[in-house]
Amino acid sequence: MIDLRFRPLTRWIGDKTPASRRHKPVFSGKYANTLDTLERELRHLRGTSAIVEAAFRTDQIRNDGWPYSAANPTEPSLILSFDSKFGPLALPCDYFREWQQNLRAIAMHLEHLRLATLYGVGQGGEQYRGWKSLPAPGGENSLDQFAQRIIDLSKLTGYTTDRLLADYDAFRFIYRTAARHTHPDQAGDAIAWNSLQEAERIIEQHFKGKAAAQ
Repeated sequence: MIDLRFRPLTRWIGDKTPASRRHKPVFSGKYANTLDTLERELRHLRGTSAIVEAAFRTDQIRNDGWPYSAANPTEPSLILSFDSKFGPLALPCDYFREWQQNLRAIAMHLEHLRLATLYGVGQGGEQYRGWKSLPAPGGENSLDQFAQRIIDLSKLTGYTTDRLLADYDAFRFIYRTAARHTHPDQAGDAIAWNSLQEAERIIEQHFKGKAAAQ
């Protein structure tokens, strides 16, 4: 199954498509087919830390990072971001009226970019250059921010983001300490707890990506 995480949409890249100009669904494939296509394209790009930013509320996203089956986002716009062999990429889409259709559009766009190399053009990833310049919240450029968030919430001193990102045992220790401070059952703050869980998911993906590359 594709290794993907969802998070609430809190930003946008470029100009949004007005709701009145969004298009009706055109893809007939099932959602499972979209995930299969996306998984194949991410594998080709050696994609890790894949995140879909969509207009779900935090309580509509399960602990494993996937939205509940009955959850509906408030709008169809979404951004797919991930680390790749060409660097961090971020692709937004709000062309269609349904969020699954927008995710399908991104998956097919990635497929078409890959097929562009069939005749030897774009072997260096030139076709991805436009997406590389965009910030990817799950990419390497933001790992330090997520690592620092965990350290701050742990209230521990003497730890750096470099150590947390290099030492899995240190990461788990700092995370557990932060969890004790922020868990709602321990008089913690629900917002801080959700923020910690998001950071943990991102850092876990970082370590999984490192293990896969070894």
